[in-house]
Amino acid sequence: MSCFPSERSELAALEKEIIGIAESTIEAQDEYGGNPTLSGGMCGLSLFLFYAGRYFRSERYIGHAILLFERCLYYKGLMTEYSPTLYGGSVGVYWLFQHFVGMGLVDGNEELFCAFDISLETQIEECTKTRNYDLLYGLLGIGVYCLERSKAGKTNRVNNVLLALYASSERIGDRLLWYDRSDGVLRNGTVDLGFAHGLASILMFCAKAYHYNSQLCREMIYGIYHAYIAVGIRENKTDSFPYFIRDGQEHGFPGRLGWCYGDLTIAYAILAAGRPAGDAAMIQDGESLLLRALSRRYEKDYTGVEDNGLCHGCAGIIKVAGMATYLSNDVRIHDAVRVWTEVYWKVKKQTGNKAYSEHGTTGEMIYRMEHGFLQGTAGIGLSLLSLLVDSRDDWSNLILL
Repeated sequence: MSCFPSERSELAALEKEIIGIAESTIEAQDEYGGNPTLSGGMCGLSLFLFYAGRYFRSERYIGHAILLFERCLYYKGLMTEYSPTLYGGSVGVYWLFQHFVGMGLVDGNEELFCAFDISLETQIEECTKTRNYDLLYGLLGIGVYCLERSKAGKTNRVNNVLLALYASSERIGDRLLWYDRSDGVLRNGTVDLGFAHGLASILMFCAKAYHYNSQLCREMIYGIYHAYIAVGIRENKTDSFPYFIRDGQEHGFPGRLGWCYGDLTIAYAILAAGRPAGDAAMIQDGESLLLRALSRRYEKDYTGVEDNGLCHGCAGIIKVAGMATYLSNDVRIHDAVRVWTEVYWKVKKQTGNKAYSEHGTTGEMIYRMEHGFLQGTAGIGLSLLSLLVDSRDDWSNLILL
């Protein structure tokens, strides 16, 4: 069951937009032939074209998805030139491989999978040693792959990832903290509260992995929950939480709305983690925080939204809010999905098809065309497709939703 749209004209507009993205993806695919990654390369393009092909029943789209996937899997330098990470290298390609096997698109190769799985044991040890818990480029990314493998009953390494996560933490009273190392440098005393590189993604992983080790997941869930409580909800601010806590001091506010950082995915993770923990108060806190985040005015001064991308733009907000409708029956969340879909069209009028934004050297906003998953049109297309179908068990696990 989709949560939107309700009008035929809205459906037609979304379908036309998704088809346009699919056609431009096919046209531009050779530009990405030297990049097999999930974040900004062929892997992400393949994922989008598969789901577009499935929705529109297009053998052409699915054929291109398979060709792109095969180019990723057999890319000559995949195992030597790229890191064993979810968004930047081989882990993402093998996640797509297992996902496509599970969807019945391609045949599996257990010999290939087993060799890759064994190689990850060394990487899990290395991530534990360096305390690299990161979702995009560290331990959590490996965990996302292991969850995908475990759905097919092919690996028991989810628990290994949970144990490694716990070993990477530091307990302070009733709180569990993981110190920031988002750029590869460990910063003791600095805690990232966000989702892409912070506590919220660990909280969400524990919610998804709860049945693999409920006792350990419960301990980590409450340790992180208490860390957020200790920071405190800033009632007199636009946002509830800052980006960072550094040596006990708040840094980085007002916070944005987006998948990567800000209140929205923090709230989503608290709400989602409260369910397996069976904690009504946690669920209520998560829902209240979510509604507060979604009630913010959409102007960039209040949300930080400058583009339509999945990482930090409208598509990410649409996706998170849409997934939240499966966790809560509150009609205001459904309304927020509609509001942010309308914002998507407004932002597109300003930016055209240029999905990615960045600040120039003099502070001006620069928009550029990007077809990738995390910051390009492939991610936008997937998010818009989620408005049209039940998306509880599709690619959403890739971004831990």
